[in-house]
Amino acid sequence: MTSAVPPPDHWIDPDVPWHYGDPLREQRLLAAGGMPAEDATLVAQLIVRGELRGYPGHGVIRVNPYLNWIKDGTYQVKERPAIEREGKLTAVVDGKHYIG
Repeated sequence: MTSAVPPPDHWIDPDVPWHYGDPLREQRLLAAGGMPAEDATLVAQLIVRGELRGYPGHGVIRVNPYLNWIKDGTYQVKERPAIEREGKLTAVVDGKHYIG
């Protein structure tokens, strides 16, 4: 995905094309790092969307920390979030240290 408006010139290496992320590339990185493939696909789509909406702090810059947190056990990708209690308007969800 090529940006129509690149960042300021001092951020750009003129020999490297500017892009906001490729969902397939980000998905492959996350899956290779241990994230389940289906979740890696969703997370990749969301972080690229964050970039495109102008929120780079919620974009592809997150891939490296996510991979580090999977590696060091901060994120427990073998666990799944679970609903503990559910009411008419609220729910208590145990995220079990999963991504999100």
